[in-house]
Amino acid sequence: MLKLKRALCAVLTAVLVMGTLLASGCSTPKYAVTLDGQQYETGEYLAYLYLAYSQVMQQAQYYLYMQSMQGGSTVKDVWDLELPYGEEEDAPTLKLEAYIKQLAKDMMIRQRALENKLTEYGISPSQEDIDEVNTQLNQYGADDLLKLGISKEHFAAAYRAVQLNDNALFYGLYDGETNPEAPFMMPEEEIRKYFTDNYLSYKVIEIALTDDDGKELSDEEKQKVYDRLDGYLKIYNETGDFDKAIEKYNEDEKAADKDDDADGDDATTTTTTTEAPTTTTTTAADGDEDADDSGDDEEEVKDPNRKDIDAKTYTDEDFVKAVQSVNVNEAKRVEYKKSATKLTAALILRLDPEEGEGREDFYKENRESIISKEKSDAYDELMDPVIEELGKTWTPDDSAIKKCSPKNFEKDAA
Repeated sequence: MLKLKRALCAVLTAVLVMGTLLASGCSTPKYAVTLDGQQYETGEYLAYLYLAYSQVMQQAQYYLYMQSMQGGSTVKDVWDLELPYGEEEDAPTLKLEAYIKQLAKDMMIRQRALENKLTEYGISPSQEDIDEVNTQLNQYGADDLLKLGISKEHFAAAYRAVQLNDNALFYGLYDGETNPEAPFMMPEEEIRKYFTDNYLSYKVIEIALTDDDGKELSDEEKQKVYDRLDGYLKIYNETGDFDKAIEKYNEDEKAADKDDDADGDDATTTTTTTEAPTTTTTTAADGDEDADDSGDDEEEVKDPNRKDIDAKTYTDEDFVKAVQSVNVNEAKRVEYKKSATKLTAALILRLDPEEGEGREDFYKENRESIISKEKSDAYDELMDPVIEELGKTWTPDDSAIKKCSPKNFEKDAA
């Protein structure tokens, strides 16, 4: 449930992509629901309904498209889709309209619970985060929102709540840098220990030890791969520059591709050709495409060959062990099963995560992410019973809820 500080939540992206706001056609009683003893105007409910609609619709359209491509569904209208509400195995299946209404309800209940907890602990969003959200809100015109039956004030209140409350409360409870009086503060030494134990930084050249059909190479073919990697290791040892080894690898790959193309041309004009065994190779830049890049995007631009992963959350355990087997600031040839299936040989240079150009603040940039990983379960244990209890106070005006259909948000679309 937690959305990291300064990250744009899916709501904003979806709303912006939607383009033109359309008339809701919703003429209803003044109040749509009572929650925790407070009456919410219909415009407030519509604001949450629209945020829920915007968050879900792109996913639903994609889901419908994938089903049609796979030929596994006869559903033609996105509103006829039935989706599981929740991640549990026994999660109820809801039609899209009911799904969006349930999400809007849950969003309102959650935000009310968060507001109560923020008041209880005397925590407020930072001015920096408030300013960022206000900048986002400036992209919405009051006239467009009124076409939805929503005042800009109601939309702004709902949007600010969804964007700010979870982050403000979570980091206010657990991050001593955000709140020096955080009641459940994660000690700085624990954050640092997590960072030291789990954050890995490296550069890598990988070459598969299987052919294009997934068959393991012969010992002779494997030796050729090892010799190549040892050659790249020699370049690094002589120059101290792993990027030069990567450059040589890329040159070799281009030359091999040209040779393969030439062999293919020859094969069309000769009747006796012997096809050499091939290896599947990956560069340092894309060899670990699933890497959990822990640094910021700017760092990736500065050194695209350098990767950072969190060993505790990274899914390829064999690769993690391979990186950990290399001493910091050393390069070594290793072998492992990539994604536990594909036998791979690699040359890995392991680096100190905090050393290198622009890396001085790498630990600081990842503090919040570490706190999130370590304290999210405790946060859910704190909030879930509060939300569940508060949900019992949800008292809707059925006529208002019925008239305010998310289908109206796309009314007259063409």
